[in-house]
Amino acid sequence: MAEGDLIGRIKDGYAALRPAEQAVADAVLRDVEGAVAESNEALASRAGVSPPSVTRFCRAVGCDGVRDFKIQLARSLAVGEVFLRTAPEDAPADGLPPWWTSILGEARAALRDHAAELRARFLLRDFLDRRARLGRAGAVLSALLRPATLVPVARGILADKLAARRPPPATRIGRLLIEG
Repeated sequence: MAEGDLIGRIKDGYAALRPAEQAVADAVLRDVEGAVAESNEALASRAGVSPPSVTRFCRAVGCDGVRDFKIQLARSLAVGEVFLRTAPEDAPADGLPPWWTSILGEARAALRDHAAELRARFLLRDFLDRRARLGRAGAVLSALLRPATLVPVARGILADKLAARRPPPATRIGRLLIEG
């Protein structure tokens, strides 16, 4: 007999089951309480398979047989009910059990801490990105302000401005008119 939650084992091992066994798994998972209460033949009929297929399914999910399967399935149901259902006197006005409020509070606190950490990381990253951009801009500016760089650039700009102000070169007819 394998230990652990039988319903979880059925879900985890579903892909490894044969098609007839998957049909039984589907029938069991659709109505777990019914699978515990009904006979082997009734479960086989509901799944659309033969009774030996149900037995093979039981062994495939780690049980010794149909009887062991039903005992483990009933145990899984009982354990699930303990965690999923609470007595009315234990439930607060909002419908949650007291321990659930504690768990949710811890989860909220963990999410707040994680969000603060992410915010700090993003702020640091943005700061470093801006610093790197400013550093590159400063390097370009300081390179431009060096005399070795500035003088040729200024000469080029001045030459362009002067060239724009010069009259167009005189043509032969224009020279004759001016000289003549």
